[in-house]
Amino acid sequence: MSNLPKVGSRSRRTLSDQLEKKKDEYWKQVAEDYNNFTTGVVRDGSHCMHHWGHIQKATLKFSGIYHKLEKTRPSGSVLTDLLPDTKKAFYEQEVKQFTFEQAWMVLKENPKWNNLSQSRAVPDTNPPVSTPTPSTPATPIASQTSTAVVEGRSENSWTRPPGVHTTK
Repeated sequence: MSNLPKVGSRSRRTLSDQLEKKKDEYWKQVAEDYNNFTTGVVRDGSHCMHHWGHIQKATLKFSGIYHKLEKTRPSGSVLTDLLPDTKKAFYEQEVKQFTFEQAWMVLKENPKWNNLSQSRAVPDTNPPVSTPTPSTPATPIASQTSTAVVEGRSENSWTRPPGVHTTK
């Protein structure tokens, strides 16, 4: 029994330290690669990690807006119009220009990034309106009034006309 590892604060701390060490090593390698391929300011791993956080947040928002506009674009519109429209929508939402277009152009083709950006896409503000089922002898409607409010719509927006049998 003495050979079993202790489960407690010490083992959790060492696991946390190991994960932190791996993260630091990863970002150190990213900084080395960055510094090898660019000229100018030499950056450390911490700076690269923080800068990636800004890039990731902005590109995910931009990608979510792009996919939303792509799904709802009117017929006859061209895909080349989509990027300027997305930039405009991003500016209206964030009140600043999208500055990571070059990074987004690389990331948008990555399937993992695509899935992540679509799962975090901006939700629709209008809930989907349920389609009413037709009234047939097989599916009778129980006590429906002509002034019933349809889910998601106000009473004044549309009212069903009286049926043939209501005048009898």
